[in-house]
Parts: sequence; structure tokens; C-alpha cells
Amino acid sequence: MSTYSDLIEAIKARVDLVPDVGSTHAYQRFSSQMPDYLDHFMVSVEGKDQIRGWVITLSSDQPIASEVMLPEIVQRTYQIEIYGMMELEDGAESELEFLDLAEAVMDSVEGGYQTGVVGTFNVEAISMRTYQVRMFGNVLCHYCEIMVPIVFDHGVHYVRG
Repeated sequence: MSTYSDLIEAIKARVDLVPDVGSTHAYQRFSSQMPDYLDHFMVSVEGKDQIRGWVITLSSDQPIASEVMLPEIVQRTYQIEIYGMMELEDGAESELEFLDLAEAVMDSVEGGYQTGVVGTFNVEAISMRTYQVRMFGNVLCHYCEIMVPIVFDHGVHYVRG
């Protein structure tokens, strides 16, 4: 398993700890048919079916940056993006619920990560880059993007020749 896979699975496990978080995915979901795509994010909360989900993936903006720290240590910064959506229900004040849920996701992923294969990841300051209302397929949803910069010291073995 790669460093990235370990990291994403560790973050997903933390997001899954949030009560009523919805459907979480450790990769971008796709489908050629919109109803099939929306089914990836359909959950039942308190007996009601709704769109409520999270995707954990690399940001498209400088996804992995590296910096040499010592001759055999490279520090990698992974720009992880967690984007979430939840069906909007104005009469139920769903905006408040969604923003509380987003903050709970942020709280859950903060801290250090031990992985069985490669070591420790350290989470830098988390921020919500975007919050808005937008259409998700044919469903009006709350939407946010949470940026999670994670630093990992990576050992490098140089071949001398």
C-alpha cells in the first residue's frame, strides 16, 4: 500500500467517526448516469433519505509539494481536500446542521496519524476554503471544501555511482 493510500484511509476512518456524517469516499466517485452518481451519496438519517456525503482526495492546486530538509530527508506536504455536500432543507434550518457537521469533520481529522507502513503524518492548520449552496445533480445542496495540509518526513535513499 502506498503512502497516499495509507493517509487517505486514515483520514476516512476519522471522518467516519463523526455521528450522522453520511457517506464517505476515499476517492473521487464517477458514473455515466446522474442517478447512479447521486446514489453514492444517498443515505438515511433519522428515517429520511437525503444526499449527504464527503469525498477525500488530493487538491488540484499543488497536490504534493516536497522540500529537502536533510541530505536523506524530504518533507512532503500533501494538500488534501475534503469536500462535502448535504441536501438543503430550508424549513429545517439545514445550513446550521451542515456547518456544525463540517466543523465536526474538521475537528475529527486534526492531529497526528500513525500508519502501519510508513510513519507519522502531522496535520497543519485546517481551513474551510469554500462554503456555498449549489446544485448537486438535480438536488440543491450545501457544499464546502475543507483544506487539510499534511506534512510527512520521507526518507530518501540516494544511489551513489
